[in-house]
Amino acid sequence: MSTLKVKKGKRNISPDWLRKFKGFENYNDQKAEKELKELDELSRILCQHIHNTN
Repeated sequence: MSTLKVKKGKRNISPDWLRKFKGFENYNDQKAEKELKELDELSRILCQHIHNTN
């Protein structure tokens, strides 16, 4: 059984990073931060699911 390791600390993504992707070019900082938080939550859910199904 593998162990899920979660790194905490400074994140490497920012609104500027997100705006580099198609569809996010015109997001303001507030909207980009909201989207990044939602992506972070989705990634946590996916990791938890993968961890629980293996």
